[in-house]
Amino acid sequence: ERLRPAELLVVDTLAEVPVDSALPVAVRRLPEWHFDLDSARRSLCEQFGVRDLSGFGAATLTSALGAAGALLRYALAWTLLLPGLLAVSLTQTHAAADAVMFFAGFLLMLGYARLDPQRQLLHDRLLGSRVISVPLR
Repeated sequence: ERLRPAELLVVDTLAEVPVDSALPVAVRRLPEWHFDLDSARRSLCEQFGVRDLSGFGAATLTSALGAAGALLRYALAWTLLLPGLLAVSLTQTHAAADAVMFFAGFLLMLGYARLDPQRQLLHDRLLGSRVISVPLR
């Protein structure tokens, strides 16, 4: 049986997303740089603790590597919400208390970035990416 994804990650420059209308699926458009091949190779090698990806038979699969890099970045971005989601899932409290715990978890992760020497969020640190400020023209 074919996979039935709940969500598709696609590059935001893709004009039309070929989705089967019979299957409900959320489409999340990501910036093109999320699919960058060099960044994906670096991130995946670091994640798996390997020098290169040839042992996986993926060294020449450029589209797949770009997609895997985007997926890894997307999954790690959820670490920002993880403490709050974990707190809410472990307790059976009132909705208002859940909202407070979720927000507290979010603030905890922002606090991590505040304490980080380079002011990076956890997923940026794990991926080796950096947010920079570029002046508008």
